[in-house]
Amino acid sequence: MNKIATWNGMTQTHGFFIDVFRDTATGGFVAQIHTSSPALVPRHVPGTPIQMMDFDEQDEMRHEELDQLRELTKQRIISRCGKILQFIDN
Repeated sequence: MNKIATWNGMTQTHGFFIDVFRDTATGGFVAQIHTSSPALVPRHVPGTPIQMMDFDEQDEMRHEELDQLRELTKQRIISRCGKILQFIDN
C-alpha cells in the first residue's frame, strides 16, 4: 500500500488524524483512523502533574472511491467522537 494523504482535525473532545493509502492489490483506498483525547495537547503548568493524552484503538475503513471514503471516515468520527469542528484535507 502507498500512503497518499493524511487528513486531520478535531472534535470538541478528541483530536484525530487519518492516514490514507492506495491499496495496490485491489485498486481501492484504505483509511486508518487515529483518535486521541483531549482534543489538544494539554498545556503543562510547572509544579502540577502532567496530564497524559489517551489514544483510542485504531479504526480502519476501505472503499473503492476516495471521496466516498472521506465521507465515511467523517461519519465514523462523528459517531465515535461527536461533531467535527475542524477537518483538514491535505
